[in-house]
Amino acid sequence: MNFGLIDGRGRGRQKQTIRRSRVSYEETIRNMLDVYSDYMTIQYYRLDKTGIEYFANRMPLSMTLGAIPNKLKLIVCLKYLATGESVRSLSLMFNLSKKTICKCIHETCEVLNSLSGEFVKFPEIIEHQNKVKADFANYSGFPGVIGAIDGTHIAIKRPRQDEHIYVNRKGFHSLNVQVVCDFTLKFTNCVVKWPGCTHDTAIWKECGLYQYVTRYMGQLSNDSWLIGDTGYPLREYLLTPFADPQTAAEEMFNDQLCKARCTIERAIGLLKSRFRTISHKMTGCINFEPEKAIQVVGAAIVLHNYCVDRRLPLPVPVPTAAATAVEAADVYSDVGRCRELDGDANQLIKGRAVRQRIVHSYMAQGNES
Repeated sequence: MNFGLIDGRGRGRQKQTIRRSRVSYEETIRNMLDVYSDYMTIQYYRLDKTGIEYFANRMPLSMTLGAIPNKLKLIVCLKYLATGESVRSLSLMFNLSKKTICKCIHETCEVLNSLSGEFVKFPEIIEHQNKVKADFANYSGFPGVIGAIDGTHIAIKRPRQDEHIYVNRKGFHSLNVQVVCDFTLKFTNCVVKWPGCTHDTAIWKECGLYQYVTRYMGQLSNDSWLIGDTGYPLREYLLTPFADPQTAAEEMFNDQLCKARCTIERAIGLLKSRFRTISHKMTGCINFEPEKAIQVVGAAIVLHNYCVDRRLPLPVPVPTAAATAVEAADVYSDVGRCRELDGDANQLIKGRAVRQRIVHSYMAQGNES
């Protein structure tokens, strides 16, 4: 970095160069990665060394920062995602310029987003759906669940353009991110592009999963549906709780649905616990413009699913359902009223019919027993 200085005798501006120590990239990798055990590597970077090698090898060689090894770019990005460290702190930590740190983060996140099709998959095959349904039913008693859906706000810095559309109902700037998960807490679908003022119903109606379930319902196995809270419209393929349960069976329906739906709150909580840069309670906000922040969130979701597949431990105790529910509710609680009446009346009637069938077929039997 160069700083223009004026000497005490006023003889004009002179440039003083602050030189960085010339530590090789390979030595930086040794100091910042190789010296650690797998356990400590997970603490610092959330991936084990096998995972770091895997994703480093998936990065193309012909990238802008050609002189910097892919592994170094990756661990810079992982450190940022895991801790939310400032660019300045990362610059000092890795002995790289702030501009280079930003490029490492953005280029790595771009690569990770390009892998989302491999790591974020909705269960379209019947056998996969049956496995998901069995997992949910064994845990909660609620039948037919192929995914739990919810939204969460990811705080970002104040954008330079269209600032007002990123202000959410709580008054801070954010991205409104829609996610669907299975019982293992893997995300099977995500929509990361909408500004904070957008309601979850609007995001749902514009997403590809909505187009899939409405157009290809016949491809889904019998008695298959998503579950959501009352911020979503009741449909035959998307079940929500009774706004005002009148019977013990309807209350049981709500209890079991909410128990199953807690998985999405836990998944969001785990995502933010593992990659703290997207948790406003831990690091404030993503200090990038929206288009870059979108890439950061997408990269975190891909890595989260990889960690779940590999059963990599969290660096902190796994949050309980209650704790993660607090995290999710604090960030996203835009469900002020039941949305059953939104949209097509025929779809609403079908949704109510499915809900009542579940009440009579499963919940009433449970009360009798």
